[in-house]
Amino acid sequence: MDRLARIAALVRDIVWTILGVLLLAAVVFVLAGGAKDLLPAGLSSGGGGSGGASAPGQSAGPGPTSQGPAGTPAGGGQQPGSGPLTVNASGAFSGPAQGSSISATFSVQASQGSGGLVSFKVLTSKSPNPLGFTGAVECISPSPTNSQEVIVGGHIKTSTDATALPNGSGFVVGLISGSPGQVSFAAGFSLSATEQTGPCSMPLFDSNHPGYPLTSGTIAIQ
Repeated sequence: MDRLARIAALVRDIVWTILGVLLLAAVVFVLAGGAKDLLPAGLSSGGGGSGGASAPGQSAGPGPTSQGPAGTPAGGGQQPGSGPLTVNASGAFSGPAQGSSISATFSVQASQGSGGLVSFKVLTSKSPNPLGFTGAVECISPSPTNSQEVIVGGHIKTSTDATALPNGSGFVVGLISGSPGQVSFAAGFSLSATEQTGPCSMPLFDSNHPGYPLTSGTIAIQ
């Protein structure tokens, strides 16, 4: 009986030791942020590990700083401009984002005061299914320092994932014309976060939302 009791106690100690190690590993995993890339949430050119798009004033983590044409820093956080402005752009790009690699196609047709449409389709290395949306343009914000840079924003009308990109949530697309042009974007965030300033106030072409050079296509801003 003493021998069976010692064996039972030994097995119990081993089980508790294993459970303790697993619990400690789980705590370290969560504190290190390891769980944040396991599920998609939103769509973003965020350079950090965040799975979702950041609202203004929220950090998506560190990332590479975007460069404008000819290596000049591209500005972000523009306020809506005035005057006629038309944006016609379409193409493809690829690069790292949100702890993954992406390849994307997009289209933007927008006019100041007349609205327009934006469409995006993004394929990530973490999912075999593309994540995309079609959005209605609500604002166009030209850069105060670069006549060939603009931010287009609005709300999502339809998407391929109602959880990550709910209908009615916000989107912004930053565009810089050039050879090649550049794109930065975020989508799926709550428009209540930009209620006072509008979605076009979201900073793009910065460390949280770096730009990607086009691999094909054109960007025309007039």
